[in-house]
Amino acid sequence: MDTYGCNEYNEFVFEHKQEYKHPTTFNMDEILHDDPHYSDYRFKKDQTIFGVEEDGLEYDYSDRFWQWNWSKVEESSKYATTKFNRRTANWYQEYLSFFFDKPVELKHIIAGVNVSTGYSYLIFGYRFLELE
Repeated sequence: MDTYGCNEYNEFVFEHKQEYKHPTTFNMDEILHDDPHYSDYRFKKDQTIFGVEEDGLEYDYSDRFWQWNWSKVEESSKYATTKFNRRTANWYQEYLSFFFDKPVELKHIIAGVNVSTGYSYLIFGYRFLELE
């Protein structure tokens, strides 16, 4: 149930009482809701937008890649765009594989918003594939 009203400072307040759970997909080609707006109450808590959590996955925040190697992020993005549509799990999988210079299997993507800065972020759950 939603409630509306004013707080003691006469500021408008909207409160959404029911916890939101974003629908997830397992379709690697589906366009993902990967850039939530800071005002979107649904992303007040992290939401799975692709796959499910699995044991044994590596998990990294999207901004870590920029910190590790800014130019490699740009190259990875350009390369993945030649293969797949942006904002799909296939695109992110190709991006991660190019970034790490080895095949990656992307199994889980979480989207959220940093309430301090208002910027959105992604968390990738992946594993490295063994080369034969």
